[in-house]
Amino acid sequence: FAAVGRYNEFENLRIAGIRYADLRGYSYDRRDVNATGLVNAYAQQLGAAFSSAVEKPFEVELIVAEVGVSSADDQIFRVGFDGTITDEPRFAVVGGATDTLQHKISASFDPDADLDTALELASRCFANGAMLETAVLDRTRPQVRKFRRIGN
Repeated sequence: FAAVGRYNEFENLRIAGIRYADLRGYSYDRRDVNATGLVNAYAQQLGAAFSSAVEKPFEVELIVAEVGVSSADDQIFRVGFDGTITDEPRFAVVGGATDTLQHKISASFDPDADLDTALELASRCFANGAMLETAVLDRTRPQVRKFRRIGN
């Protein structure tokens, strides 16, 4: 889970996602909790708020990623403020000029690049590298948690 926008809004969504995962995993099986289910739950909440005449739409954009057994099984989804789900096959970008950044990165993207090369590409594509926050999902980590934040 990664997000940009109003902190209180995406934090409430993050907590709702944890509750969804806890309930689903407890009621059925831990393996039944996956990125697709989480993304659909987030999209329903965001879409309902967006189309409601009473509620103010959320000012957030989310990324939900799942590490598969192999890279072919990985999933990355972007969820917009209106509940629109985008399946991102290789990488995802949120915040600022998302479409422009997607195009810049796509032009030089190499799925076989090492981590340093990929980070260098991301830094070049952002106008201000100091504002760049990066993380990876590393399937080779021995821990259950595969998330690893990359320092500046």
